[in-house]
Amino acid sequence: MGWQAKLNISVPYILIMVVVCVAYGPTLENDFALDDEVVRNGDYPATLAEIPYLWFEAVPQGSTLVYRPFTFASFACDRVLWGTSPTGYHLSNMLLATVAAWLIFALGRQLLPLPYALCAALCFAVLPGQCEAVVAVSNRSQLLGAVAMIAVLLFLPRTLRQDSSPRWLGLSGVVTLLGCYAKETAFVIPLLTLLWVQGTQLAADRNKLRRILTWQVVACLLYVVSRLMVISTLAAPGLPGSHFAETESATTRYFTAAFCFTTYVRLVVWPFPLSCDYPLSPVSFHFMGLLYPVLVAFLVYWLWRGKPLLRQCSMAILWFLVCLLPALHIVPLVMPIAERLLYPAAWGIPLCFAILLARLPAKRFLHYTLWILASTVIAAASVVTMHRAIEWHDNYSLWHSAEEVFPQSYRAAIFRGSEYAREGHAMIVHGRKEEAAKCFAKAILYYEKALAAKANTANRLLVYYNLALVWHLLDERRKAEQSLYELFTLQADYAPAWMFLGDVAARAGDWERALLCYRKVTGPRNRWDRQYAEVKNRIAKAEKTKPGK
Repeated sequence: MGWQAKLNISVPYILIMVVVCVAYGPTLENDFALDDEVVRNGDYPATLAEIPYLWFEAVPQGSTLVYRPFTFASFACDRVLWGTSPTGYHLSNMLLATVAAWLIFALGRQLLPLPYALCAALCFAVLPGQCEAVVAVSNRSQLLGAVAMIAVLLFLPRTLRQDSSPRWLGLSGVVTLLGCYAKETAFVIPLLTLLWVQGTQLAADRNKLRRILTWQVVACLLYVVSRLMVISTLAAPGLPGSHFAETESATTRYFTAAFCFTTYVRLVVWPFPLSCDYPLSPVSFHFMGLLYPVLVAFLVYWLWRGKPLLRQCSMAILWFLVCLLPALHIVPLVMPIAERLLYPAAWGIPLCFAILLARLPAKRFLHYTLWILASTVIAAASVVTMHRAIEWHDNYSLWHSAEEVFPQSYRAAIFRGSEYAREGHAMIVHGRKEEAAKCFAKAILYYEKALAAKANTANRLLVYYNLALVWHLLDERRKAEQSLYELFTLQADYAPAWMFLGDVAARAGDWERALLCYRKVTGPRNRWDRQYAEVKNRIAKAEKTKPGK
């Protein structure tokens, strides 16, 4: 192959890389935001030698434990390379987004001519509705899981060949397992395999396909076993579900799932407004919930019995649905609607449009018009994504933007309350007690707003803890105790609260009580648990200081 042919092959990949770098370039100047705190100060390895332990120990994230060893292994590599500088972590996310778009393009080429596959890949790369997966460092699990899903499908034609080596079967299972270790949503890989084989009509020997699916299912089961051995549950340990999902009926859960799915469709087709928080309340009825079963029935029928155009479009839309199945609140979940969960589901919509474009009559004027329209859409999406990346500069800009979009956001209310609480504490340090009281009053109003909005369990714990701190600083002992009572009703072993009580007792000289509180902190949660190391230091200090020693 000559250099000109090689250049022609590489041009689409270079174009994809340039578009991704332009759209997400502003993230290189961003700080850590939201859950990125677990990346900056998280309890996970600081050296490469300790990475294997991630497969045997979960990582604490707030009040729960996260078992995503492959994801945290990548964070550990970044920690070795970059320390706590956010630029390197954002660069890694941008590179992964580029790789995912490359793989999407290569996968699309199995189905579409080059220009249409490139158009779909570029749309996917810069869709504003899913950019949260790239701009937030802590969402790298979505990127790694997506890369695994797409890679498994990409080498399916080679794996399905009758003369293919058995190692391709093993590779399919290994990549599936790594995908699960990166993000639990990779469980859908066997379903996506069936979907892709049927939609593209790959020449597949049934026995060969059965062996591939067996390897993939075994990989998923291995992940389940290892997860149960480490954290003893498939759910988020240490936390109940959302505020409403535990008690609502199956009908309400279904219509809530229909509402979630409709919201995700809207985020892909019309990503306005965008927010880092989408408040979710139970939905007792949603009209689209009546239409979706009929639509899915037709799509499944067309996938198996339809003509090529209907079969391929059905596959693209079902891709969108299958990738989102783990995120539709069909079972009790802690998370609300989140843009990051669209990655890589969102590709299904551009893929469907690209399939339709490729089948249009070969009229030059029509094709020029559509290509100009597609280029305009991609350019506009890139600009919106770039603006979104700038909004994610830090927590301050992000939550102020979220509050403007959704004033009812309880997470934004918690952040604003914490802002005022920190400001009030700084004023107390400088002796400005009257101004501090005004700041604390505003903080309390925001925290009460968050509780009234029915925050989920994780955020209610945070609100009650912060309220206890504020009431303590205001010398309102009874109200502080009431907040702690509510907190311990939700989770009796909430470590920050016991440490707070121990510190209060220690400052009062009640070392017996301080020791009692410190010893309530269970742990360590893993070998890198800084919180437990801090507790041990406080216990040692209390034992050394208490009377009689």
